[in-house]
Amino acid sequence: MLWARDELAAEIAARQAAGEVGVLTNGVFDLLHVGHLRGLRAARAEGDFLVVGLNSDASVRRLSKGPGRPLLPAAERAELLAALDCVDYVTLFDEDTATELAAALRPRVYVKSADYADRPLPERAVVEAAGGQVRLVPMVPGRSTSDLLARIQALPSPFRLVIVDRDGTLNREREGWLTHPEQFELLPGAAPAVARLNAAGLQVAVATNQSAVGRGHLSVEALGHIHQRLDELLAAERGEVIGVWSCVHAPDEACDCRKPLPGLLLAAIAAAGCRPHEAVMVGDADRDLQAGRAAGCGATILVRSGKNSPEQLAAAAAYADVVVDDLAAAADWILARCTSSSSV
Repeated sequence: MLWARDELAAEIAARQAAGEVGVLTNGVFDLLHVGHLRGLRAARAEGDFLVVGLNSDASVRRLSKGPGRPLLPAAERAELLAALDCVDYVTLFDEDTATELAAALRPRVYVKSADYADRPLPERAVVEAAGGQVRLVPMVPGRSTSDLLARIQALPSPFRLVIVDRDGTLNREREGWLTHPEQFELLPGAAPAVARLNAAGLQVAVATNQSAVGRGHLSVEALGHIHQRLDELLAAERGEVIGVWSCVHAPDEACDCRKPLPGLLLAAIAAAGCRPHEAVMVGDADRDLQAGRAAGCGATILVRSGKNSPEQLAAAAAYADVVVDDLAAAADWILARCTSSSSV
């Protein structure tokens, strides 16, 4: 339960008038850890009940804790704190310091961690003016949210390979068969997206069904020229793919590579030297995402940049972990989950 400041002030006043000692501490309490727990228990031992003042989301952002902070919204941080047996009351404050909160609540004891021994403590004057005392409790070395985040960010990236479909994901789909390099046109933002993935250390591969070869509309040599054009367009934006894996069979041929079967993806994963769960599949159709699931990819992403109908997109979404507008948005999603580009 989150207490309103005026109601909590009346509650504390009544309990302290009855002879109890109220203790106040405050903080962000983002990514709750054992350092928080031990500090809160130590604070609770200083009196009969413990009040925790919790920074609002807006005040956390003003504290310059880092991009993406707080990690958890105030309501969730408050719920976690209230579940601790050493915490009796939780209240939010939106100011940059807890000075106004301390002035309103007038605790007998105000507690902060020992690292404030040599730092200014704005709340001290208000607490002592009201007859209260300031106590500093020991910190747990190496146990802070910033330290934990640094350790998390040092872990290997969850993804090493991004496998993308070609038509409708990388390039604009045409009416009829794409049979000549000059017909090949990348979708807006596709090449920069590949370049951003590369810059983050991720390999990118292409997996595409090209039954035009098996149907007799296109030769393998001509398909190679088209993919050479793809390489050139990507290189102009400083992007590259490790290869293009194509199923050239007609739909009625018995093969293990035509999506939704996973053959193309498994070949790309082997070439990249990674494990299936370290790969992401990005495509605009259900067959792309089904292939990703069959290959054991760590994530499947549906893009809306193809020519599929709303009904086809809805069917494909059943196989997707996330649905985004295009490859650029897919890259944003992937990079946000890679520790090398983490925003937390």
